[in-house]
Amino acid sequence: MPQLTRRAYLQAIVDSGVMTKFRWTVGFSADDAGIGHLDSKSIITINSHEWGPNLLEWYSTNYSGCAIEEMNVATPGQLREHLLSF
Repeated sequence: MPQLTRRAYLQAIVDSGVMTKFRWTVGFSADDAGIGHLDSKSIITINSHEWGPNLLEWYSTNYSGCAIEEMNVATPGQLREHLLSF
């Protein structure tokens, strides 16, 4: 998540239940999302355009083999609804 994310977006993630259902973590550091050498890793970027134009390129360079999904949302409610679809 972008570092300037509002609290309501964090609450939407908690309310969706995905963190406990899938044992996901939420972070504000692109490096933390990579979390080192795992056999497989998936990253969901929320509003990645807010990180600048090259976040996906950065992951490709620094964490090759990551599965990356971009999620662009305009409201906390939209984020929650999208996460409920997982």
